[in-house]
Amino acid sequence: NDWAMWTLLHWYNTIVPPNVFHIHGSADKILTAKYVKANVIINNGGHLMVMENAAEVSAVLKKALLTATV
Repeated sequence: NDWAMWTLLHWYNTIVPPNVFHIHGSADKILTAKYVKANVIINNGGHLMVMENAAEVSAVLKKALLTATV
């Protein structure tokens, strides 16, 4: 969809909510890691890392949830 791609490429949000925990893949070719400020970078994680690196993503989420403050 042309609208979605244009909107994504021209999104310049400067406000990051304090409760966001960003996990990103180092090998994501759609949203490259050099343009994001992630809390955790999954080595060799691609755009579909939730499926391809499921165990590592789950471990990161578990640790984040266990150490999160309410």
